[in-house]
Amino acid sequence: MPASRTARFGLRPSRLCFLAAIALLLATLGWPVLARSDAALCDYAASAAARKHGVPLDVLRTVARLETGRNQDGRLAPWPWALNAGGQSHWLPSKADATETARAILGTGRRNLDFGCFQLNYHWHGQHFASLDDMLDPMLNADYAARYLLSHYRRLGDWKAAVGAYHSRTPEYAQRYLARYDAIARGLSPLPAQPLQSRPDQAPRANGYALLTGAGGGARGSLVPASILAGSAPLLPLSERAP
Repeated sequence: MPASRTARFGLRPSRLCFLAAIALLLATLGWPVLARSDAALCDYAASAAARKHGVPLDVLRTVARLETGRNQDGRLAPWPWALNAGGQSHWLPSKADATETARAILGTGRRNLDFGCFQLNYHWHGQHFASLDDMLDPMLNADYAARYLLSHYRRLGDWKAAVGAYHSRTPEYAQRYLARYDAIARGLSPLPAQPLQSRPDQAPRANGYALLTGAGGGARGSLVPASILAGSAPLLPLSERAP
């Protein structure tokens, strides 16, 4: 009788069982590690944006949790591949999945779609990014959010007021947001000292798309450029920092 395929290749049933057990162990241990790594991308992107633009790191990390925070390993952590389509949240396992889902949603004609760590709205901010992939990129997403917060700080002179305006110019909505902000800020854990090893798809890239802002009021949701509400001048040059 001819030798079985596994025997011809030197793979005995016992060895196959052993390899299957190893694969299962790697899958069980490996995927949670990858998930934790992705969860940390928002924090490390926030750290880079905070250093670049002079925005307090705790402010950025708290806002990220307000926008995309969910329970991961018993703690509240942001998620970089989160989308929100008109109030319906989507938690995607990867950037590729998030990009594909975003493209499908936009393909239906909807434009009220929030992207990534800081939930940038496509309708108001999509024109400032070269692609959907860039809009989801944690580094570019955080950099844009930092500049937007900084523009409110320069106008209002207070970081908490800037956070409220980041969400809404309507005092009632801003106060609700700030109540949640305070609760999350009190429980914010320190950022680990050692950053994740850089990944090819997460290398920092320059964002040459200017953020628009200005004076005015309104009841729009998070990240509505003030220039949409009352036409005014562009944001100060990106190289400037908060006083």
